[in-house]
This record gives sequence, C-alpha cells and structure tokens, in this order.
Amino acid sequence: YDSVTVYGDLSWQNQLNYKNKHFFDLCDGIFMNYGWKGNFAEQSAGVAGERKFDVYMGIDVFGRGTFGGGQWTTNVALDVIKKANVSAAIFAPGWVYETQQPPNFQTAQDRWWGLVEKSWGILQFYPRALPFYSNFDQGRGYHICNEGKQVSAIHWNNISSQSLQPLLENRDGSVAQPIIVSIDFSETSYNGGGNLIFVGSLDDGAEYSTRLFLGDLLVGKTPIHFKYSVKANANSRLGMALEFSSPAGESLPVLVAAPGNTSSTMNQFSNKYARVLMPHRVSKHEDESEWLVQETSLDMPGHVLRQIKAVCYN
Repeated sequence: YDSVTVYGDLSWQNQLNYKNKHFFDLCDGIFMNYGWKGNFAEQSAGVAGERKFDVYMGIDVFGRGTFGGGQWTTNVALDVIKKANVSAAIFAPGWVYETQQPPNFQTAQDRWWGLVEKSWGILQFYPRALPFYSNFDQGRGYHICNEGKQVSAIHWNNISSQSLQPLLENRDGSVAQPIIVSIDFSETSYNGGGNLIFVGSLDDGAEYSTRLFLGDLLVGKTPIHFKYSVKANANSRLGMALEFSSPAGESLPVLVAAPGNTSSTMNQFSNKYARVLMPHRVSKHEDESEWLVQETSLDMPGHVLRQIKAVCYN
C-alpha cells in the first residue's frame, strides 16, 4: 500500500515514483492511495514499465478525496485508469448498502456495477463449457428450497453457495421499462434461496427481452439440452433467446419458447428468430404445482453460443 516512502516517512504519493518503487520491485503489486490526480495513473504506468498491471489505482467509493468523487461517478476514475492501461482497486463498494441508496439495495447494486461495466466492459463470458448451471443464488436469503419445495425458513448467509450471477442490463432509467428484472429473495425459490423475478405488464403481441449471460461456448456434435424452471401468472410466458454465431460469423437467434399455443407462438416469433423451439417436455412437481420445468434440445454443431436472454410475452 502506498504509505511509507524509502525515507521511512508516512507520506502518501498517490502514484508510483522513486519514493515507493523500491517496495513495488519487491512485491506482487501496489495499491495506490485514493488522492491521485488526472495524470498520476499514466505517470505510474511509465514508472512500472512491463509491470503496469501490478499498479492498482485506488478508488474510494465513498468519495473521500478520491479522483472523480466515487459514488455514482466512480466511472470517471475508471475511465482514466483504463486509458492509462493500469489496474484499479475499488475500495468499499459496500457504500451502496451502507448508505441505503434508493430505491432498494438490489436495484442500486445493479445500477452501480453497471457503471463499472459501462467503463470497462465485460471480460469473462459464461457459459464457456458444459454443463452450465445457475439458480441465481447470491449465497444469502430467507429460505432454502429444493426442487420447488421449501426445506428451511431461516435467514442464512453462506457465500460458498453463491451461483454464477446473470449480467443484468442496466438500462437508462430515464426511459420507463415495461418489465423490471431483479434478483428476488422473498418469493419461494425452485432451488436455493433466490430467484430472477420479472414484474410488469405487456400489451398483446408485445415482447420484452433482457440479457442474462454472455457466452463463448463452442457447440460440439452432440445436442445441447436446456432445462429451466418458471413460475408465472396464467397469461404470462417466459422463454429463452439463444444467440449463436455460425462458423462464417453469421448471427443466428433461436427462441426456446414457453409451452402454450404452438401456432400462435410461431406466428408471433418465426419472422424474428432463425428457429423457434417448443419444449419437448414440461413437468410439474406434485408438491409445488406452480413451478413448471421446461426442457428442450437443440443441434447447432460448430456454432458458438454468444448470449442467453430471457424473453417475456403473453
């Protein structure tokens, strides 16, 4: 940490320079103090040379003397750090929770990390290998369920049970969305303690889609088997849109539709997707009839699965 200089003084440099580089040369990396200025990241990269990614420019999300002000302008500092081609150390992102940012923690949390995505993009894509599974569990909750049946009603916290999280899109709040998507812990889950919940209404014939996962999965010669569980109102449908790229680089969207009127579904979506698949198996659990488990298979040899979206329609 950028604190003591080679002269033995407590003197934050807020950048990598001759006063602290000796320590940097003898360790894996350095966490720069938060009070750096606009050109300090670039200057630190020059001093670090080939080890520029071992320089972590500190950002205090609370905004205490940090470049750009932190909080809802954390991306200002991230933009500068990315341009300088060094690393970032984000300190205290718990600011969102500790200061009770509106309208609620989950929505504010998604919005804040959306700033990070907007600035730096997404570097890790999932799925990249099969099997791929997510129950949207965040390692905490107010109940635990197994295949739609509640087995515990206690509050719990166990980060080791966290599942891969969806990359929910942080849409511009100035435009009203017909469907609000978030992680929910109050409704009974299918597995674990969390759900992905879709709340809102759509006009007849309308649809709403949102990104869940970005993928980099090369499909082999054997079919891919898809299985997902849904609990919905009687007039609500939720399917999955799978975006593939062909060996020639063409985009091929495929809709895995919800069960229902096949002819109506085909009429609504056949001109929007290269293929529309109806589930070949739909099952209910006797002790939890609200949950539908939908299954289907797909042959796409040589294609790459790039994206998984949820599609809401009625």
